[in-house]
Amino acid sequence: MEDANDILEGLPPGVREAVTSHCEPFELRAGQILREQGDTLAWSHLPYRGVLAALTVLHDGRTVETGLIGREGATPTYLESGPRASRRRLLALTDVEGCQIRVEVLHALAMEHAELREAFDSYGAVIAKVGAESLACIAHHGAAARLARLLLRLQDRTGSTQLFLTQQQLADLLAVQRTSVNEAAQALQALEAIRYSRGRILIRDREQLERAACECYSGPPRRPDADHEKRPAIADRASRNQ
Repeated sequence: MEDANDILEGLPPGVREAVTSHCEPFELRAGQILREQGDTLAWSHLPYRGVLAALTVLHDGRTVETGLIGREGATPTYLESGPRASRRRLLALTDVEGCQIRVEVLHALAMEHAELREAFDSYGAVIAKVGAESLACIAHHGAAARLARLLLRLQDRTGSTQLFLTQQQLADLLAVQRTSVNEAAQALQALEAIRYSRGRILIRDREQLERAACECYSGPPRRPDADHEKRPAIADRASRNQ
């Protein structure tokens, strides 16, 4: 798989080169926490491969996934000047590779290049919208439907029918008890949509999984044509990706 990030690829060549000249590589192992909610934002991370989860810590101590970040996006970054704190915990759900750039450098480049600021502002708006929808989803949809949506979004980013997530990780992503994860997985297994055993999830029937998912799932991400003659708008693609 090529080392590419869709935000970077969507920039004009000169702007992309200006950004990447300041980037450094980063790698995370599955299960590693990139930053905690409340940490000072020092870096913006742009994945080439793998999936990061943005987790909001609720008032009762539970966590809920309020955004998945793959190669289509970047970790939430606020381009206003001055130190800012992370609003979410960031967790690697898979091994992740990509590049990172210091926030103050990104801010300076964004002030110089309108296209860069627009790209990050657009993606930031998508993440904020998805976060609000995810919080509302807790109240309106059952665990099985939400688990189905989560698995579809993860497959959209990994391209694999096999996902490796523990029961506790799924509970943290869905803001439910581990017993609820087990019940939700059993319900999806009864539909023959998945097979789940010892932290390994096999997606057996994607169409069945889509039927089981709540309406918050908007479908698979739209990919650019193979000839790259027309690239969709970043915000539109990222929104469909969520």
